[in-house]
Amino acid sequence: MNLVNSVIAASSQSLKDATQSLKHNLVHLKAQTLGVSQAYYAQVKGIPEKLHISSRPMAFPTALKVLALDPDTEYTKDEIRAAFNKHRELNDPANGGSHYLLAKIDTAFNAAMAGL
Repeated sequence: MNLVNSVIAASSQSLKDATQSLKHNLVHLKAQTLGVSQAYYAQVKGIPEKLHISSRPMAFPTALKVLALDPDTEYTKDEIRAAFNKHRELNDPANGGSHYLLAKIDTAFNAAMAGL
């Protein structure tokens, strides 16, 4: 009987883990779908994608945080570019990343370079 209870408990935990994983993936899928829809709409209307990401410019400290850089530290353009390339590669939709996050990373890079 203990073996049966152990198998049932393990199966129950596996099912809970799988459900959490599916919920997590669904959130990312929704964000990717929104990003793709916005990009398609921008192409059809002939409007640059940047206008659909945000109507406000990103603040320099926020841009550094998005790139996982400390806002209280000074960086060179090469250091910012290296952080940008790293996060762009990690979040590339071709590798399972998010279009939304990729757009945020692009916006952060432009804001960080402009803020130097």
